[in-house]
Amino acid sequence: MRTLPRHAALAALASVSLLASVSLLACAPSAEPAPAPKFPSCVAFALDDRVGIEGHEIDEASVYVERLEPAASPAHLRRLALTNIVLPRHVARLLAPEAHAKAKAEAEALRGALAAGTYTGPAREDGSVGELVEGGFGELGILPWGVALDLPDGEWSEVIEEVGTFVVLRRLGRTEGPVPMATTVRVEAFLFPWLPTETVKQDVDRAYDGHRLTVIDPAWADIPPASLLHRMQGPR
Repeated sequence: MRTLPRHAALAALASVSLLASVSLLACAPSAEPAPAPKFPSCVAFALDDRVGIEGHEIDEASVYVERLEPAASPAHLRRLALTNIVLPRHVARLLAPEAHAKAKAEAEALRGALAAGTYTGPAREDGSVGELVEGGFGELGILPWGVALDLPDGEWSEVIEEVGTFVVLRRLGRTEGPVPMATTVRVEAFLFPWLPTETVKQDVDRAYDGHRLTVIDPAWADIPPASLLHRMQGPR
């Protein structure tokens, strides 16, 4: 765990289910091919035929994207949420699953202590315990900013998963802008990175070429850009 570095932007950071069944006769010359993996009806896409990406996860992220793109159609909001938030978050998990699980457990433990009032870390003269950050989505990142907009002042958020990091924050103030995307917040935050923050965007983007993205639910077939599906065809 570490608090956010002073003046640093959270935006700089821009349970895998193994569902594929394996045939016991895979080595026999006459064995039938392994059946295609099956996913619950809530799954819209799959990564590498084993990690399901649920539609509700994309729709939840699109709520925050809409504050930046209020004129966008529902389909385009889903596209932006998938490509900017949800898909890179899933790919990041595959890069370091053990580090991801460890950071998540630490973030959840801290959040529980903060909510219960049992956190014993050092406090400043003003009573704050995390790092103070003020700004909009450009400084905090889309998800932390969107969550902070909705929080009552003084209440700790649930654990927020960004790409390569977990964030726990509470809002100390909100300054209304002329449009939602111009609204800023002042927050106190803790950061739990599990991928190198300096290179996380490049690392995740580079990893796309080694994974396959498959449409599971035909209703979502038009959401990912064709160029993304063409790129994410697995190792070549």
